[in-house]
Amino acid sequence: MITGVAFCPHPPLIVPAVAAGAAGELDDLRAACGAAIQDVMAGSPDRIALVGPGPVTGGFDDDAFGSLVGYGVDLRIGLPGARVGQTRTEPTLPLSLTVGAWLLERAGWQGPVTTLALAADADVETLQRRAARLADPAERTGLLVMADASSTRTEKAPGSWQPGALAFDARISAALASGEPTRLADVDLPEAREVGAHGWPAWRVAALATAASRWRAHLYYDDAPYGVGYLVASWS
Repeated sequence: MITGVAFCPHPPLIVPAVAAGAAGELDDLRAACGAAIQDVMAGSPDRIALVGPGPVTGGFDDDAFGSLVGYGVDLRIGLPGARVGQTRTEPTLPLSLTVGAWLLERAGWQGPVTTLALAADADVETLQRRAARLADPAERTGLLVMADASSTRTEKAPGSWQPGALAFDARISAALASGEPTRLADVDLPEAREVGAHGWPAWRVAALATAASRWRAHLYYDDAPYGVGYLVASWS
């Protein structure tokens, strides 16, 4: 069963070593992510499932790690409790799960972590199967869902400017604040692609996995400091 959900974005700049002198600009975002993860930990899950977008759909071994070398820092980040680089020499975790692993370590989570990357072309049946596994009633599972909203809020945003980006993000923010899985599941896929919201598969899986429960929601953060929508919320 799902005991709680934390929704966080995954900008590499959230890791202070990457942001360097601009690290303070995202202090509020880091604090919000930490609070949302603490809410999930307060539900006493047996494990946390780390879910986010990636190039292919599937999970990773416990010794998997990600790298931020592509963002100017030779930093390897593994899952909490794992020894990075003992049996693997090449990074395998996508950015979303790499940042998620960093957030879990920062929050002090010391229990088991399972991973799930979701490709942008994943079909509905695949997402439903993955959600059903996450919601297995035999195990208490907390979710950490890593997903950026639109990447087209301004001209200088990674995807330039799209007129519908602000309204799209507002609908996702309202869905997260409502604690209603059906509202989060109602993400328009063509629109998500148009505004560069590549985290939509993670939202969809979370909505499907939590559909059988009622949730108390807390929206911690809603802003777009670099033209990318960053939303942080928890469902308890």
